[in-house]
Amino acid sequence: EYGVFTNMAFKGKMDIFTTQPLRLVGGLGLLVSLNQNASNVSDTPFGQGKTNSWNLGGMDPNSSYTIILEVNNSNPSLPLKRGLIQIVTTYIHADRSYRRRVTTVGRKFCNDVTSNALSI
Repeated sequence: EYGVFTNMAFKGKMDIFTTQPLRLVGGLGLLVSLNQNASNVSDTPFGQGKTNSWNLGGMDPNSSYTIILEVNNSNPSLPLKRGLIQIVTTYIHADRSYRRRVTTVGRKFCNDVTSNALSI
């Protein structure tokens, strides 16, 4: 598929955008925080936290990253309905072309007040 080029990418960067009430707590893996604080960033960091943007460096098909989210319902009288997460990854392919991949995921929330877990 890639011809003579290696199956690697360079200068990777991942930005994550969320809707209310989702907030980013942090990231785990071979990534470095770019310290870009935004309204969707939690005050309690875990791993590489306090940001919505990370430097990924070199990537290959076996690279994996974990992003930790929290549900912050500051107004419990309003029911939680749906949350959206958008992951924007930009990198330079081995053929020297710039690439951008965008993934958007939507999820309905559980109405059970005893469970605040979110699975995607």
